[in-house]
Amino acid sequence: MIYPSVRDWLFSVKTFAAAMIALYIGLALELPRPYWAMATMYIVSNPFIGATRSKAIYRALGTVLDASAAVLLVPPFVESPYLFSVVLALWVGTLLFPPCRTAPRAATCSCSRAIRCRSSRCPP
Repeated sequence: MIYPSVRDWLFSVKTFAAAMIALYIGLALELPRPYWAMATMYIVSNPFIGATRSKAIYRALGTVLDASAAVLLVPPFVESPYLFSVVLALWVGTLLFPPCRTAPRAATCSCSRAIRCRSSRCPP
């Protein structure tokens, strides 16, 4: 039997701590389903992917960009879903076409996925 190394244990403890912090924040914000914050933490954690801090920064920027776009795009087009679909398609296309082939793609790709999901009322 192969036992986990110290590095494996450290990754496990860090991931658990981050998941508990995410769950706490979800509970503190009284989200309808706070367990998804914890589940997301486990899904996105990966011990073999480098540049974790830069990816975190890009994801945070993507979230800010997503929130800004949601505030700016959704209210004016609430009454006209077809026009909103066109605007949303242009938004997603603008974000996904050029930048998804470069390093900071996490920001724009996360943003476009999130706004697509929020605007179409995806199940959590």
